[in-house]
Amino acid sequence: MDNKKGERKLSFRAGLLLFFGIFLAILDGITALVSCILLSIGRTFRWEMLLLAAGCLATALLAWLLIRAGLKRNRLLTELRRYGRLLAGDPSGDVRRMAQLMGKTREQAEEELAKLIQMKCFPQGVYLEEGSGRLRLPPSIAARLAEPSRPAAALPAEPAKPEEFVIVVCSQCGAVNRVPKGKTIQCQGAGCKAQLVGQPPQEKADILSRL
Repeated sequence: MDNKKGERKLSFRAGLLLFFGIFLAILDGITALVSCILLSIGRTFRWEMLLLAAGCLATALLAWLLIRAGLKRNRLLTELRRYGRLLAGDPSGDVRRMAQLMGKTREQAEEELAKLIQMKCFPQGVYLEEGSGRLRLPPSIAARLAEPSRPAAALPAEPAKPEEFVIVVCSQCGAVNRVPKGKTIQCQGAGCKAQLVGQPPQEKADILSRL
């Protein structure tokens, strides 16, 4: 199932969280380094140091949470692509079957699908049916996935050329025969068994001239 819009949305969120998480981690590291330098030269007091330490810890915690959330979004992005490929091959949306193919339990697959639907990573109209354990797709998407791939259009066949005939007079019985050009038939005269070749007179003359 083609779900490029949902993939781009999830990828953007993951990248944004990782960017801010790494940025805060770098900023926190710089702040901690400056605090250590000021402490070593005796330019800070004890209360100021405590406040800086608390701020660094809070910033480090926030950075860790952002990076962790970004990595989770990246993992969900990978699973979204896998679900999309499975749905393209089997639009029935059987969650149990998808979970088996992905090496997960049904509960894990349902939890991931529910989270992806909540984050609007699937096209509008996709929902998880709790009773049947299936991921239901809108009729338009299901019909498109169920439609067999159409073979490439064949090139139009060239029109058959009409068969050419040659009028041949039998040398044995004198009967006039209509013989397909380049073919050999038996004379149509009564009781005549002569073999006649469908060759125009001009071609016969060319052959005789070469003898």
